[in-house]
Amino acid sequence: MIISLCWWKKIISKLLNVFFSPDPPENIEISENVIVVEEGESPEKLLCTAEAYPQANYFWKFNGDTVATDNLLFFDKGITRYESGEYTCIAQNRHGASEIKTNFDVRCK
Repeated sequence: MIISLCWWKKIISKLLNVFFSPDPPENIEISENVIVVEEGESPEKLLCTAEAYPQANYFWKFNGDTVATDNLLFFDKGITRYESGEYTCIAQNRHGASEIKTNFDVRCK
């Protein structure tokens, strides 16, 4: 008995969907929820991660502006009081997006 090539393509396609089904980003996590830092200091780098297939792209927003386009947020020149507040990490792929927030509490010298 000869099985058609078309039938095999359908089987392989279904198996791939079972093992590699497309998923929007989920289980998003951030390395710190609240960061307290003195003005002028460089806080530790923040890492944002999520599970997604295909892999998620990341960006960070502050006051509606995109401030980083990676899953890592850092202030290599120090942070000012004007950068104090809520930051949002957004993980997205073609199937959806997830976000998580963190707060920087910048204390004046």
